[in-house]
Amino acid sequence: MKCSRYRILSSTNDYYLHVEWTIMHISAKVMFVLGVIFCFAGAVGFMFARESLGDAGEFVVEEALEGEFELIDKDGKGEVGVTFWVKGYDYVDADQNGIWDICDNTNVTVNFHPDIVWTDNKSQALDGQFYYEVLHNYSENDDSDCNSDERNQEWIRESTGFLKIGRACLGCGAGTFNFTSNQTVWVSYDDIAIEDLVEGLLTGGAGFVGCCCGGIFLLIGLILTFTMKPPPQQVMYSPQGQPVQSGQAMGVVGNVATHAAGHAVSDAAADFLQKEF
Repeated sequence: MKCSRYRILSSTNDYYLHVEWTIMHISAKVMFVLGVIFCFAGAVGFMFARESLGDAGEFVVEEALEGEFELIDKDGKGEVGVTFWVKGYDYVDADQNGIWDICDNTNVTVNFHPDIVWTDNKSQALDGQFYYEVLHNYSENDDSDCNSDERNQEWIRESTGFLKIGRACLGCGAGTFNFTSNQTVWVSYDDIAIEDLVEGLLTGGAGFVGCCCGGIFLLIGLILTFTMKPPPQQVMYSPQGQPVQSGQAMGVVGNVATHAAGHAVSDAAADFLQKEF
């Protein structure tokens, strides 16, 4: 039986190369999908972060001589309170009396407020009333005042043209807060602002991490795509010496088997005739 003419050039090493190529091809696709998912999640995180940070700068009362709103106190442990702002772009002491002019010109009266929950001396002494404060502890002596000290300036809302003059309802629980003022003021609810700020920073950080991870996955996918080598072709040769592609391999193998079987039958018949005759 002469089958030496049918030489299969594919080897075990070629098989493993083919499997490796398939795994890398699938891995590249997985990396691209993960990259897109993480980048999308990061973009959503940035969107929510921007919204939360925007909410942190909102006022509960705007451009008013009086106002009333509810304090929530979700945990029942008391609130940081509320802050009063006026329009302005600089702290000035024109009359040089040692007090910033915006504080000299603005008087705020708290008409009623929730019960005080905090038990510290300062909260109890203030009893929810308005007090002047530009920058707390500016001289590291637990200061809360409107003294015209260059260190005593608050610029957190400088870009929108607001200057801080004081606070109220330190340590208040849940309930209604009501005030009047002789000058137009804006009021921010500090606890909500802090929550929105923290939420914005966390979602922003998560968005940044998501985008970074997405970028890494996409980069890995690109590297796999450009470093993959095509799998080796599994080639067989026909009796006439013509190459047969892997898709035709089964047919060639079948022909080889049939051809070999025919030779075997012929050889057996010849042996039988020789013995008999």
